[in-house]
Amino acid sequence: MEVSTVGDLSTVECYGPFCTAACDGVTNVCMSKCVGRSCEALCRSTSCVTFGMGTVSTSSCLGHACFANCTGEGCISLCEGTGCAAECHAIKCQAHCAGADCDSRCFGGLCKHTTSGKND
Repeated sequence: MEVSTVGDLSTVECYGPFCTAACDGVTNVCMSKCVGRSCEALCRSTSCVTFGMGTVSTSSCLGHACFANCTGEGCISLCEGTGCAAECHAIKCQAHCAGADCDSRCFGGLCKHTTSGKND
């Protein structure tokens, strides 16, 4: 199942064993959320939030002041842009962030996180 929307102030959610939620709010705010066994939440916006929860979930966002968060058994959070953050809460966890004023945090047993291009 794939759900997508384009526009400002948009919200996309998907629930299922395998699903993708994607939103593109090029000039404003959008949020993508997925809950499922293997799911993806994708967002591209000026300010966006992505949340993935499942056995294997991926949460990724591209934009300014964006936040990627995932929770589950194995998950990956990816964030690219300025002033963005990636967080991961899982048993097997990866959080990656690229851009100026960017931060990544990882909470889990097998945990890996990277931050590149950070301004201190």
